[in-house]
Amino acid sequence: MAAIWALARIDPTRATIDVPMEYSRIEQYQLRAQAALTLGEVADPAALPTLATMLYDPNPLVQVAAASAILQVQQP
Repeated sequence: MAAIWALARIDPTRATIDVPMEYSRIEQYQLRAQAALTLGEVADPAALPTLATMLYDPNPLVQVAAASAILQVQQP
């Protein structure tokens, strides 16, 4: 995910959401939070349903990461 995050920082149109989407459902909350932040950096609106679900994650760090990502995706 670090590579996708970095690529999204360089050129978001070349980054894919496939890997962070897979990690958004993993057991470790740290990886779910990183997935949310990566999805925000990619800023693909297709990730919004997953990010909205992550707002209700049992871990507050994931919730905050998802909220931040949603704001990034929705920026004009």
